[in-house]
Amino acid sequence: MSNYRFELEKYKGLQSRFTCPHCYKPHRFVRYIDTTTGQYLSDYVGKCDRLNECGYHYTPAMYFKDNPNNSISTSKPIQDFTLLKPHKTIPTSFIPHKHFNSTVLFSENAAEIASTNNYVKFLLSIFGEEITKSIIKQYFIGTSIYLPEKTIFWQIDKNFDIRTGKIMHYNAETGNRIKNTGRAFSWIHTKLNKKDFNLKQCFFGEHLLSLPENNHKIVAIVESEKTATIASIYFPNMVWLATGGIHNLQKEKCDVLKKRKVILYPDLNAFELWSEKAKELKSIVSAIKVSNVLEINASESEKKSGLDLADYLIKFNYKEFVADKSFYSLDNQQINSEPSISSVTNNNCTWDIESITQFYNQYKLPDGPIKLDNAQTIINTSKFVEAELTIVEENQNNPTYKPHYDRLCLLKEILEKEIIVLN
Repeated sequence: MSNYRFELEKYKGLQSRFTCPHCYKPHRFVRYIDTTTGQYLSDYVGKCDRLNECGYHYTPAMYFKDNPNNSISTSKPIQDFTLLKPHKTIPTSFIPHKHFNSTVLFSENAAEIASTNNYVKFLLSIFGEEITKSIIKQYFIGTSIYLPEKTIFWQIDKNFDIRTGKIMHYNAETGNRIKNTGRAFSWIHTKLNKKDFNLKQCFFGEHLLSLPENNHKIVAIVESEKTATIASIYFPNMVWLATGGIHNLQKEKCDVLKKRKVILYPDLNAFELWSEKAKELKSIVSAIKVSNVLEINASESEKKSGLDLADYLIKFNYKEFVADKSFYSLDNQQINSEPSISSVTNNNCTWDIESITQFYNQYKLPDGPIKLDNAQTIINTSKFVEAELTIVEENQNNPTYKPHYDRLCLLKEILEKEIIVLN
């Protein structure tokens, strides 16, 4: 019998190993289980087995310290804890604005802020003073007074109440997270030693949904706070939010997206997971799509390194990028030009994969960009076809993935017309 209430789950095959919430490698994350019930703790409580490359280890003790209202007595069975849970709803806790105000330095220029904030220093090196300052103001990027050089990403809800702040450490030159410092991140409410703090997270950037100028904009959702801030520079025509984690795209958090058009931009290796989430959210939003822009554009080495949208975007000069309107569809993803998931789930037609594959195997694809329609432009045709074929072959006749098949058919029609003209 175990001496501990919570233990790392013993290996029972790949089904007992999960995607790490820190490095996002699949089948490398070991979760803690309650030995009295066999149930898992929260999906980010566990240990990555990539000890040198990742090193993530979030223990049950850390979880209960960060979430005191979820703590349980290890001397009592789980049934007793269930009976002790209050029947009334516990109100959401908020961070007083005085703590927020001391970290967001509006009055100083970006260079001065960068001297104590590595992420701001990175933004400044790429985008310059004006853009960096605007991002600080837009997302209320804070500077930690507890930990030198670290950044605070405040979670501010649609009512401009502050739920908490996530403290993270970045390399000022590369913009990558510094991961060899133990815990992946820390929370403001923990640093303030808030007792009985009932944390209910919201989207990073959620406050932007309440601004009148954003009422009719498409909402783009990514995983990391860094990606949301950088993507907003390249695509100011959309409202960029971040979940703060691969598993944080939760339905209850998405109530603020009612009647909005939404595009999800998952990191590599998360496309299938977020596609399933999209189906859960279609009853809330007016339209929803899952972008595969990274699958289409990432090289094999980039896929292995875990490329995210921010990594992809900063390869482009942002001024040229914004000026070139063909980029605005993110190569082939524009929600107004393509059926949403909700509109294709009842389409049971059989896909003709064989003829599509045969056509592209025989046809020499052009090197230059191809415009599918007014809103969709393919930049790299070979990578586009390769990625889309892989997706449709692995998910044949699955309605969720039909937009990928439709795009291949549309491109085929365009190329066939070109063949006729040439002949």
